[in-house]
Amino acid sequence: MQPKTFIPPHAVAGILNVWLPTWVDGMCEGCATKAKQVYDETRSECWEKLPSYFGLPEWKELKRMDFE
Repeated sequence: MQPKTFIPPHAVAGILNVWLPTWVDGMCEGCATKAKQVYDETRSECWEKLPSYFGLPEWKELKRMDFE
């Protein structure tokens, strides 16, 4: 089992934010495209890890438990 790490609530809640086009104001097109790509990938990774932030099992197990 991995050690528990404290993650501030505002950091966890941030993964719920959708990409806002204003975040790329002042960036060139290439940087804006890469920034959105990195944001989307990181958001997906964080969402996948979300249960672990609360000491819960992975999504697969949580979904299985929902049907029992």
